[in-house]
Amino acid sequence: MEAYLKYTNCNLEDLKTKYSKWDDKKIFEVHDLFQAFEVDGDGLIEIAEMSVGLDNLGDTTLRKDRIPQLASGDEDGTGSIDFEEFLQILYDQQEVMHSETPLAKTFVKVNNDIKFIRWMSTVQQIRAGYL
Repeated sequence: MEAYLKYTNCNLEDLKTKYSKWDDKKIFEVHDLFQAFEVDGDGLIEIAEMSVGLDNLGDTTLRKDRIPQLASGDEDGTGSIDFEEFLQILYDQQEVMHSETPLAKTFVKVNNDIKFIRWMSTVQQIRAGYL
């Protein structure tokens, strides 16, 4: 329940202060992206689910390399990423967005195609039986 509240009750002004390189639009886009990966409504993205979502986005990072990178953002060690942890992962990732790593390329693709992300979220929710 706490994770769900972090996702639904986040304060935009607090987020803009903490993530000072992002404007309102970017924060809303990251919120949409979180929703694309978080399909069951509990406010958490299981690391394995996020890895599958990145596969669906065409990320070519080997899972053995990707999982530890995602898990490093799991600050509380639950095996899931809440909205605040997700924000921090993406904020940190922007520093390497222009690198040539497959994961960085996937995040650039995600940034450039938020409509696809919204569609992917709907499809995942239908497949999971939530819509």
